[in-house]
Amino acid sequence: MSLRFLWVMCFSLIIGSSPLIFAQSPTPDDGFDEMVREFDEFWADRPMEKGKGFKPFKRIQSFTEFREDEHGNFNPWAIRDAWQQRVAMGELDELDNNSDWTPLGPFQPYPGSYVGGMGRVNAIDFHPTNPDIYYVGAATGGLWRTINGGASWEPMTDNIPVLGISDVVVDPFNPDTLWIATGDRDGARRRIPTYTVGVLMSPDGGQTWEDTGLNYELADQNVVTGLSIDPTDPDRLIAITLEGIWWTDDRGVTWTESMASGLFYDIERKLDDPSVVYATAAQDGIYRSTDGGLSWDELTNGLPAFGFNRIELAVCPSDPDRIYAMYANTSAPFYTGFYGMYRSNDGGDTWFLTADSPNLLGWDINDNGSGGQGWFALTMAVDPEDADVVWTGSVNIWKSTDGGYNWNTATYWVQDQGLPYAHADHHILKFRDLELYSGNDGGIYRYNDMLDEWFDQSYMLAISQVYRFGCFQGSDEVDLMITGNQDNGSKQMSGTDWTPVLGGDGFDGGIDPVNNQIQYGSIYYGDFRRSLDGGSSWESMNFGIQEGGAWITPFVIDTTVSGRLFRGHQRVYKSNNWGDSWQGSSQLTTDYIRAVAVAPSDTNIVYACDWLYLFFSSDDGGATFTASFFPGVKPTYLAVAPDNPSKVYATNGLFVDGAKVYVTEDGGTTWENISRDLPNIPFNCIVIDPDRPQHLYVGSDLGVYFSPDDGETWELYIAGLPNVIVTELEIHRNSGTLVAGSFGRGSWRSPIEGDEVSVAEVELMPSTWTVSALYPNPFNASAVAQITVPETGTLTVSLYNMLGRTVRTVYTGSVPRGVYTVNVHAEGLASGAYVLHSQVPGKLDDRQRVILLR
Repeated sequence: MSLRFLWVMCFSLIIGSSPLIFAQSPTPDDGFDEMVREFDEFWADRPMEKGKGFKPFKRIQSFTEFREDEHGNFNPWAIRDAWQQRVAMGELDELDNNSDWTPLGPFQPYPGSYVGGMGRVNAIDFHPTNPDIYYVGAATGGLWRTINGGASWEPMTDNIPVLGISDVVVDPFNPDTLWIATGDRDGARRRIPTYTVGVLMSPDGGQTWEDTGLNYELADQNVVTGLSIDPTDPDRLIAITLEGIWWTDDRGVTWTESMASGLFYDIERKLDDPSVVYATAAQDGIYRSTDGGLSWDELTNGLPAFGFNRIELAVCPSDPDRIYAMYANTSAPFYTGFYGMYRSNDGGDTWFLTADSPNLLGWDINDNGSGGQGWFALTMAVDPEDADVVWTGSVNIWKSTDGGYNWNTATYWVQDQGLPYAHADHHILKFRDLELYSGNDGGIYRYNDMLDEWFDQSYMLAISQVYRFGCFQGSDEVDLMITGNQDNGSKQMSGTDWTPVLGGDGFDGGIDPVNNQIQYGSIYYGDFRRSLDGGSSWESMNFGIQEGGAWITPFVIDTTVSGRLFRGHQRVYKSNNWGDSWQGSSQLTTDYIRAVAVAPSDTNIVYACDWLYLFFSSDDGGATFTASFFPGVKPTYLAVAPDNPSKVYATNGLFVDGAKVYVTEDGGTTWENISRDLPNIPFNCIVIDPDRPQHLYVGSDLGVYFSPDDGETWELYIAGLPNVIVTELEIHRNSGTLVAGSFGRGSWRSPIEGDEVSVAEVELMPSTWTVSALYPNPFNASAVAQITVPETGTLTVSLYNMLGRTVRTVYTGSVPRGVYTVNVHAEGLASGAYVLHSQVPGKLDDRQRVILLR
């Protein structure tokens, strides 16, 4: 049992407020904990070198550590059970709320910046006859299709439970039939994978998707990493996984296991005889099947027996007996540089070493150093017409023109270095005829051999993985924000334009609510930066900080006190001068502070929490804190009620059923669980409507949920939103907009609930209930009407279609005496005739026919 769980067990027995489920559960699988220990020990005395595997592993650790189950294990299939719970909440019914999500972007890459990319692409496959149609699979952004040769893209999987794609294959005889392996092959490490629902099939070009037989029942705790379809018989497919190999000969209805173990990452076919298949298992070796995947033999003649990690293969189209094998080493668990390039000229019977230097997996030009991230980014392709021309990809792309003996850097991850530029970290290299494509951490690139240049083909490929963001609250619309993105830095949205402003991985940040020239951003471990000129230049903002922070270090702008900021490390730090300097509390935890919140109604009240089940409260502006115990699991976010400084809400991670959202009304002394019927998925964030404190919005690993009654009931708030991980929510008060950051589909916006009614003061109040005519009518975007309320009553304003079905509840709730303006918005509605029904039981029953013209 890990020390973390032993500590929790002891305190569960003492204070009775931490969840006993951990004390009573089986010993957790310490595979992940052991992997983290190995990593931390190796890197303890090493610098965090670029391109050596530090950041990719920390991303995996950050994703996994608050998505375990009650036993301390990460179950990649738990998301499927949560999906079924979500469906039971009424997903298939029409949503009776204002949710109407539209994307904010980014929609196009930014040229000239190494962090101007869109997001990570794992997989590529092409239409067999139409060169303008091909598909790419993103790490957590789903499958996308282009029908115009990469000029633009459209999503094809927004309604499946998981948006990670490891591989995609197109039926060569019926190209409307597609197969996808769900999950994130390169976001996995050993047997610590990512969410998956197995192999899915589409019979209609990606419009709808069906389960296959390779699903939870067969592949529990497993992720499919690759697919191969027989080009002569598309009923036959092979799936490689992190637990072996499976095959089907009935289009995926049934699957048979042909290898029961092995961390398989690559599969290739012999092009003149597709019954001959090759597959590679990390830390194990290369296997060959001569019967289409039914049985396998290991290839060993001339190949290394140990000391290697992942292996990538390439079979030569012009000489199918020639095979290249690139090995990453295991000089350290997460420091996998180049081991060697091997070649076979006889279909794999014998092999010989062609090169063991330079380090093809390093990050520098002509790298002769050690280390790399071959376990994360490793790919290879051979020119279709020349078997001696080989391309490899990891951080950079290298090229050999003499059959693998000598190598030169062909593409560099920084521009203006005398080499063609392509975004760093290449996950797939694939030829379509003589054109070479790369799927990398920035999107999809196409190589032009005549110009010796790579062209970014990622326009409209909206797959950014947003960690955190901050909106400018001083504008009338959502037109200025900062987002922190995995792999692609911090970006600024101004109007509809997106510009990279900070490099590295981007994390928490924001914009001063009064002066939008003051902006904030950060990279990993709480390294914060500040701009005083609207994002044009940046400076460090860490004076007075004594220690690092969590991978995602929380950051809060106090909107009621000019220049006051908070951030959480192992103590809570406060700045009163826009980050010029920081003053810290005493050390609060041996973990890290994971969330910080300030009471809007009393900024002397500050709260924080860690993952050791400790909750901290301060009544002196963050100078000192009192500790208490938090009854949930791993808190992910805190929010304080706008009208009560002692009322705090907390969302929870982990797959622990019933432990999703908690509230305290006494500053943390006692807590109430308001999870109700929320599904068993991690919940990542919460925001409270400042004008309607009973309205709560929470972001989860399956979209957004809304409570209209302070957590008594919950409903889906997802119309138009993909099934994506929502990492942060903000309400843009001036425009009545809910803004979401998603981990895989960029940023989104939706109207908030109940923003349609406002009250006006009048001196003389008529004694009758009246509703003015809606104006304008017909209307296009919105229309208004006034309702006179002579006495307190319960008002419901609804919009019906001509079949009598409610299409939108404009407002419902108790209203005191006054004159109210009702706003009817057109978002999400089709052109046509509707009925606006205003009703107060026994007092008012008004119906108006209205026309919407788009």
